[in-house]
Amino acid sequence: MILRNGVLIILLAATFHVINGQNPVVTVEDATVKLGEDAVITCSYTLDPTRTFQAVQWYNSNSAGDELGESLVNTADSNTNDRYTADTSQTGVTTLTIANSVLSDDGYYLCTIIDSSLKNGDQHGNLAVQYLENPVLESNTLSVKINGTATFTCTQLIGKPTTINVRWTKNDVEIDVSDTDKYLSSDATLIINKVDEMDAGSYQCVAENAAYNGNEGKPSNSLELSVGSDDSNNDDNNKKEVNGAAIGGGVAGCVVVVGLCGGIGVYYKKKKKTQN
Repeated sequence: MILRNGVLIILLAATFHVINGQNPVVTVEDATVKLGEDAVITCSYTLDPTRTFQAVQWYNSNSAGDELGESLVNTADSNTNDRYTADTSQTGVTTLTIANSVLSDDGYYLCTIIDSSLKNGDQHGNLAVQYLENPVLESNTLSVKINGTATFTCTQLIGKPTTINVRWTKNDVEIDVSDTDKYLSSDATLIINKVDEMDAGSYQCVAENAAYNGNEGKPSNSLELSVGSDDSNNDDNNKKEVNGAAIGGGVAGCVVVVGLCGGIGVYYKKKKKTQN
């Protein structure tokens, strides 16, 4: 109270409570998943000490973190989706699980945390769906003569991660391509030099990337390589001597007779005298 000029002035004190504090601070970890497996994206958050967790919402987003469409999960309501599940059982952490991932799940996801003062904070992260397709083996040289060259090409190398390596098998056994004189190329194209009979068999290429390798590598179709004899060594093209006569050699006056039992006889046909 203040007495001023004979007037008693009573001051009323009012207390104003200003709602202040920090919005939730949110981080989202990038995640990877193999095609067909369940994906898990982790969202961590920190709240103002005077507030508590209220709800989480998950959205598809673009690379800038803008929401795309309706929420996938919103724990503030009772709507559910069989493929998307949010776990909020751990303080400061929530996760989004996507069941049976497909290629279209690849992309960005936005996590929005809402606190007890209905303040929110959000952040987005990327989900990479990893996959690898079975390659296709092609060849135009499936029948090769000894000392010839056989070529196989491993095509349609498609996957994520996009760096794909190729290994080669023959009759389901991996080929040691370290002999560069024998195997002129051994990446996506296998060139077999100086083919011999041991090279005949069933060939495959196996594609691998960082997600699918070893026993999880993707095999191609099989192609069968056959190896024939070299014509230069074919006995049919060589001269033979039978009883002193050349067979197939074109000797004048010589007639070759092949018997019914497989015997070979030779007789000479006399030349006719030329009359003057």
